[in-house]
Amino acid sequence: TCDQVGLGFAYHLGTIQSLHPDTLLANTIVSSSQLKQMADDFGIQYACTLTGFKWLANVGLKHREHTGQPLLLGYEEALGYSIGGLVQDKDGVSALLLMADIISHYKEQGATLWDVLDEIAVQYGLSLSTQHSIKRPGISGKQDIANMMNTLRSNPPVAIGGSHILKMEDYLTLERSEQGVTLPITDMPKSNVLVYWLENQERVIARPSGTEPKIKFYFEAIQRVNDVESIPLTKNNIQHRLNELWQSIQSMLS
Repeated sequence: TCDQVGLGFAYHLGTIQSLHPDTLLANTIVSSSQLKQMADDFGIQYACTLTGFKWLANVGLKHREHTGQPLLLGYEEALGYSIGGLVQDKDGVSALLLMADIISHYKEQGATLWDVLDEIAVQYGLSLSTQHSIKRPGISGKQDIANMMNTLRSNPPVAIGGSHILKMEDYLTLERSEQGVTLPITDMPKSNVLVYWLENQERVIARPSGTEPKIKFYFEAIQRVNDVESIPLTKNNIQHRLNELWQSIQSMLS
């Protein structure tokens, strides 16, 4: 998946060299939250943006202007990578070259890209994500989508799939609610997006599509693994859990 490639890029770039503390990693709100874990581990900066590569490019340009350091990697869940600040947009050529370099690097060690992903899982946890959508065409469908977002706002859930909501972010009102306290969101422009951070490193995001008559839901779950051998079972458990979260959302909106 795009997240696997993006996390593989970040892991490689962060482990083969010493990085300046102002070096930046960035991805979009619907991309894997595990990139922030890596940035924290490497002792460098992290930024999260709205969906759309213009936001990643803008944050990279501003960061270089303020710090002199590049956007080492920017990527979005819907495919697209910017490597090393060379091109201020999604660029498949530099991404392809970096991937070839990674394959060559690990081949010399007798390893494959799957081994790299296994290393990431053991070190940071196994992260899996999925996306579902509800399609509602036409003028009435547009209202249906608005009603679903309104339902989530007017009757905010306290749990999803049995997992308690630790923090909720509403990018339309630019408010963040956590432990009964509501604070303003100052690092994100307005957008019709709801983000739920759950227990056990789970996350659910709801947003209307900007190009299709759909409301989209993004699910991510991260679970710890002790060794490579336990990855297949953990993967099955996460996939089951992601399905439970989706079923819970459907029940809320039915």
